[in-house]
Amino acid sequence: MPRTLLEQLVQRSRHTIGEHCAAFEKTARRHGENVSLCPRHLSRWIAGKVTMARPVARRVALLHWGYEFEELVGPPRPEAALEPAAAAACTDWPLWFGIHIGQIIGATGRCAAPEALQAMVDREILMFDIAKENRDPAYTLSRRQALMTLAALPLTASVFPSSSMSSSSASAESLSAGAAAEQFLSQCSASLTACWHLLKGSDFQAVGRIVSSYLLALEGLAKQPSTRQKAAAQLASQAHRVSALVALHSGQLSAREYHCKQAVFFADITGQPNLRALALLCLSSTYLFCGNASMPTAERFGEQALSLESELSPLLRSRANAGLSRVYGYLGREREALASVDAAQALYPSHPEQDPDYLYAECTPLGVTMMRGMAHLALAEHLPRRSYQTKAAAIFDDMSAESGPDRIKVQILNHRASAAVLVGDLDAFDVYFGQAVGGVAQLGSKQRQREMRETWARAVTRWPHEQRLKPIGEQVRAAITA
Repeated sequence: MPRTLLEQLVQRSRHTIGEHCAAFEKTARRHGENVSLCPRHLSRWIAGKVTMARPVARRVALLHWGYEFEELVGPPRPEAALEPAAAAACTDWPLWFGIHIGQIIGATGRCAAPEALQAMVDREILMFDIAKENRDPAYTLSRRQALMTLAALPLTASVFPSSSMSSSSASAESLSAGAAAEQFLSQCSASLTACWHLLKGSDFQAVGRIVSSYLLALEGLAKQPSTRQKAAAQLASQAHRVSALVALHSGQLSAREYHCKQAVFFADITGQPNLRALALLCLSSTYLFCGNASMPTAERFGEQALSLESELSPLLRSRANAGLSRVYGYLGREREALASVDAAQALYPSHPEQDPDYLYAECTPLGVTMMRGMAHLALAEHLPRRSYQTKAAAIFDDMSAESGPDRIKVQILNHRASAAVLVGDLDAFDVYFGQAVGGVAQLGSKQRQREMRETWARAVTRWPHEQRLKPIGEQVRAAITA
């Protein structure tokens, strides 16, 4: 019988200790980690003789086996409950996901703090992705259904007591309502975590409908003085930022502005500087999308977020500087834009996923680098002789869009095409814009469509008589009407 979960996984894999060490080190290199594992040390892990490990070893162990280190050196599990190891040979994905969704739903009743619950649910969802690298259609469909189930959890809650009751029953109902409110907030925590993961794809409309159906009840708890008010306000602020993202990709900038302002309002109730900064940055970017006349407003809210810098983590300070670099670039303020770009790069942590706000900060390595390229692209519009278009093209060409939300991947392709127009590279434009058009058609984002049309207009202005643009123009029209 296996003594630890790790020994159970090793036995199931049928690989030698040496092969596991080699695979562990390969995982480390793939994720940019510098750590080795010898057979003797792994044997001690397997036997449960080691209960502590260096942070780098813990990170790679989670990436490689899909479990926290404490779980690996802890007791084995029933075969049906094994996660990544069992999933490696799984053919019944609906059953596998059903088991895990049941476990997550059960955990929502045991964890009241939104941060802890969201971290747990986020980790479990990440296990979905570790479970199988070569995904078949059944996996993809089951994964989406599982996330939708989590997202819709708050719709099963009953938050408020009925209005007509006796005084004695009112007291009992009050206690019941308190318990129902706690459960509702836990379900909202799980729901919003699932929504952030769904928004990495193209489920904008579904997420918008789900969140809007419980947002009013969540706001009611956030506005009512109680011991749970701040927790409710924290989730309400986050829910409005989710709704703001949905509004952006639905082409509704006025709705996005409303949701961003509500996100700031509820963040202020919590008294948490990180939530206020994220809401202000969301509001700043809203005016960034509204055109040149709104740039000063975008600057004002961005600088309000940066004014909280002393109270923010390095990740959020990097996010604030990255957002301002775009604004300064569009305003043609060269020195401030470059200083913000440098600050965003210097502050970005080596392991951003360890920041508690990473899930919903919208600050992935891909996103921060993209903002750097966008700042240079904006400067190129104001200072065409300073070679910023060449620098922007180099930044975008060096970016790997293999990991990241689909909406960001499409945005990068569009900016690559824009940089090619400014540089005058028709071949590069042909390649990148063609890929962007296909991505826009699949994504169904009104915002990405608008950006695509703007890039296309620049290309037609740059090459007014180029015959190669005609078939691309037909693709653009088809993508917009799809």
